Formats: sequence, structure tokens, C-alpha cells
Amino acid sequence: MGRLTEQQIVDAFTTLCKKQKIGPRKPEGLLAPYFVSEFNRLMEHRELNRMVNTDFDSLKEKGWYQNTVAARLNDMRKVDSGWHSTVFEMLVEVFAYPPTDLEQAYQQMTSEIKEFLVNSLGLKIDNLAITYFGGGEVLSGVSLKNDELLKDHWLKIGIKEENIVPVQGPKNYVLMAGEKERCGSTSEIIYNFPLSDGTIKSLEIGTVIFNSHRIRHTNEKWSIEQAPTIVAGVAYGLGRLLCAASQKSLIETSVVENLLRIVRSFVKNSPAALPLLKGDEIILADQLEAAIFLLAFGVEADNSPQGKILNTIVRRARRKIAALNIVEWRKMSKELEAIILSQYQNRYPELQKIEGEILTLLENVEWPTGWNPDSYDPTKL
Repeated sequence: MGRLTEQQIVDAFTTLCKKQKIGPRKPEGLLAPYFVSEFNRLMEHRELNRMVNTDFDSLKEKGWYQNTVAARLNDMRKVDSGWHSTVFEMLVEVFAYPPTDLEQAYQQMTSEIKEFLVNSLGLKIDNLAITYFGGGEVLSGVSLKNDELLKDHWLKIGIKEENIVPVQGPKNYVLMAGEKERCGSTSEIIYNFPLSDGTIKSLEIGTVIFNSHRIRHTNEKWSIEQAPTIVAGVAYGLGRLLCAASQKSLIETSVVENLLRIVRSFVKNSPAALPLLKGDEIILADQLEAAIFLLAFGVEADNSPQGKILNTIVRRARRKIAALNIVEWRKMSKELEAIILSQYQNRYPELQKIEGEILTLLENVEWPTGWNPDSYDPTKL
């Protein structure tokens, strides 16, 4: 396909999903987090739980796909070391199977993944590496054997045996310790490619799930039982797919590169008392991008758990602006917002409604003590 763009990757994914005769599912958006600091985590956890706990014959939809945005934020305990927040797009494909058809789920999902990554995007199959559940304890007193059947299906599509790596449980096993929560074997898809400096980059580009069981808690004991429906799915990181297809690092891709170009154009020489840390510009761009997306999807800067996270991101961004000695921060904020809107609004029209709001938030947050554009003393930050 030549040099791919993000939109071309989305289009290729959509074409394959339609070929499988599954329809798009509207994302719940960022206001439905299962974990407070992870918005739209993986593949709509609540929807997958619902499917797993519904009899297969009763499911109206046997599969769906979506192109959706997600935000993953650092644990609140790490905030003092620098809040880093990441907005990313996911391509998600989900299928439901009868409880007796686990092998069919393995066969279809592994074949779908090869069709998309190798045949559609042109990734080299010899550069793909796969992890799988290598056995072990997944719950207190519950141990499972390694998933050799899944390994066999990765081999069948042409993955090199030395690139299929077992991982000891409970890793590579989806497990949310709650009554009737979905659980089952997982795989990470990793792509190895050379960067321009000659180093080899090992980049995780997707996660595969096979939710074949569910958790039960009776008589103060945990157990695992066959689920009424098997749910298999894959979630790819769109930006990571672009990195793999173009053999570039994330900061060399068009979106991040454009954001960094804007931030760096406004950074003044920082006094020796406060040397720049590597990646400060990346963190600031990421913080502001996350705040813009949270605003677009309905998060308000209030006292709700999500609102507090938004406020924290903005406060940290403001401190980063001071540390980088960005005097014309208002102009920078407008330019960042404009580039984000131009890049994403065709896929996420929600962004159109929040023009100017990130600047308002920055203006309403108290500046760090000792910082102003005319009298800058980094020792007082």
C-alpha cells in the first residue's frame, strides 16, 4: 500500500470488518470508565462482560467493530513525579462464539490478524512476535495449564516458533476478580523493526482476548467456570500500527511530530538552575492533548473523579509550561488545539464543540509560585 496514513489504516480495517459481515458499534465515549483513571479501557469492558454472561443464542449481535479513542492516565500516587497522560486511538474487532467453539475462535482471530497486519498493511510476518498464557495460578488456589492450543494456531498462520513466547500466569490471562467477570487467555502482538539509528524497536501493537470463562465466588472460594458465550477480540493501537508500518518511533509520526514542533517553537532557553528534562515537551503536548479529548467527550473540571483528573492534568501542564519558560503560552495553546482538531475531527466530530476551552482552563488555574513571563525564577517553582 506504499506509505500509509492513519486514515488508510482505519479504512483497511473497516473493509475487513465489513467483509466479515459485522457492523460498527458506537463507542460509549470517555465518560464510561471502568477504572477512574483509564477511560474506555481496552475493548469496552462492560460490553464484553455483558456478552460473556449472555447465552449465545440470545445475543442480537454476534460481532462488532469500532474505531475509538481512549485515554490512559498515570496512577494518582505518581502525580508528584510528573503526570503523564496518553490519548490513543484503538481499532477493535469482537466476535461471539458458542461455549463449545473455542478452537474456532482461535482459528478465526489468528487468521483475521494475519489478514490485516500482513496482507493489508504489509507488515512482515517474520517480524511479528506473540506472547501467550504459559500456565500458572490465576486466582488463589486456581491454577491452569499453558495454552498450547492457542500456540498451535499462531504457528499455523506462519509465526516463527521462536517468536511465540509463553508467559507465566496470572499474566496473559484476563482476570478481573469479581463475580461473573470475564476471563480467559490473552496474547500480545509485538512487531520488531529497525529504527533509523540502527537499533531494533520491539513495539506492542495489539492485544488479543479469548474470554471463554467467567469467575464465580461461592462459599468464600474463587473458581472459574465456562461462560455462556465465548468472546474473542483484538484491539490495535492505531498510532502504533502507523509506527510499525512506517518503521518509525512514535515521536516521528505525523501527529506527535506536529505537536512537538509547535511546543518547541515556543520554548525559551531555560535557565541553568532548571535544566530541561528529556521528554518535557512530549509530556506537555500529551497532557494538553489528553485534556482536550476529555473536554470533548464531556468531562468537566469539577469535583467528580473524572473532573479531578482533568484538573490535575491541567495543573501539571501549567507547571510544565513554567518549567519550559513558555512565555506565549496562550498562542501555543491555540496552535496545539488547532492541530489536534485538524488531525482528529474527521473521525471525532465531538472535538469541534470545545474550541477555546483548553485555554480557558489554563487561564483559570493558579500559576506556580514565582513564575510570570516578565520575572521568571525557576528556584521558586
